[in-house]
Amino acid sequence: MAVTQGGDSVSERTNASSTVLMSASKTAVTNLIFDSADMLGLLENSYNTKLPKGSQLVLSLSTYDFSIHVADGTGRATVLIPGGTFFIATVPGGPQLVRSRTLTVVSKSTASGNTLASAHSTVTITETVVLRYDDSNLTTADGTHTKFEITCVIVGKASVNLKTDLFNDAVKIKGLGGGIIRGQEVILEMRGSANISGSR
Repeated sequence: MAVTQGGDSVSERTNASSTVLMSASKTAVTNLIFDSADMLGLLENSYNTKLPKGSQLVLSLSTYDFSIHVADGTGRATVLIPGGTFFIATVPGGPQLVRSRTLTVVSKSTASGNTLASAHSTVTITETVVLRYDDSNLTTADGTHTKFEITCVIVGKASVNLKTDLFNDAVKIKGLGGGIIRGQEVILEMRGSANISGSR
């Protein structure tokens, strides 16, 4: 959600005898939901390009490092890597990563020897990161620029059935920050989540 400062409005009126002037002013605040489609539009503006229809933002995790890219409608082909414009970084001097793991293995004793009945692994990662966007060095489509920073907490949980290789991953992210979006000062509150399951 983006909270922006709205414009000022002034209304004036006088009484019937024109002896009393009444003046009222009002300053508004606007709350806007800024979703994935808006972010893709922002990237199009920053890079002065048109993304393929159905493009989607992808948050990837590789050995506890998160990265952002834009994929096509299938989610498999990368169409844009924002790199230094839109990225996730660790918080300098802050807590980086907390991890917990549970491993459960159940085996059965049989006449011919032990067999694996079930095995399940769950890893939960909590990480503090900063989400940054800065297109100051780019020639944007509309001439405006965007620069904001959101401090986030990401909680990722990965569950794997080690016998069947079926997995379920879930990620939740929330954060608070602010900056400028297309020349407009904003305060930003971020919430998001994703789930994926399948076979390894």
